[in-house]
Amino acid sequence: MPGKASKVKLAKLPSREAENSNSRRTLETLFSWRAPSRIWRPKTKVWYLSSAALVLAVMLFVVLSKYPSYPWLILMMIAFLALWFIHGTIPPIETEHRITNKGFYTYSILYTWDNIARFWLAKKENQHILYLDFPRHLREPRITILIDKEDLQEIFELMISHLKYSTPAEAEYNFVSRIIYGEYLPISQFLPDLDKA
Repeated sequence: MPGKASKVKLAKLPSREAENSNSRRTLETLFSWRAPSRIWRPKTKVWYLSSAALVLAVMLFVVLSKYPSYPWLILMMIAFLALWFIHGTIPPIETEHRITNKGFYTYSILYTWDNIARFWLAKKENQHILYLDFPRHLREPRITILIDKEDLQEIFELMISHLKYSTPAEAEYNFVSRIIYGEYLPISQFLPDLDKA
């Protein structure tokens, strides 16, 4: 009938906001790997003997110098030696690491891209290391993650699409940090086009 209006239920089309919120909820793993939590090499008897000899020599020096509070210093050195031996004998646990569309998942925590300030790569004892630097106000200023040499380029390409690569100055790289963190790998090593320019 021409004069009568009919009611038709229209299906509500999803808005762009709804589509974006759905994509925000889905966590996609772009790359994952398992690695030890720290660099570790089995220690030899020479390592144990030289470590003990060093601590004993320092303890002997403290006792002979008649430093007033030497008993406390000796107890601290014994505790340090015990922790050093434990750290040297217990192999590290293996941890899963994932680069996702939302951030970096490691040590059972997802660090979102906006909470990570930058990243950089280094090499220490023939082991490649990924460092994630965080803003100074956060609890952890830097996280260390071991990676395989074969995965180095792919990890770099995924990370650089979300984060800034640290310069040596931003990474606070100097003689002392080279000993602690290893040799800084410049960005030109991963972007061959920079070498041609």
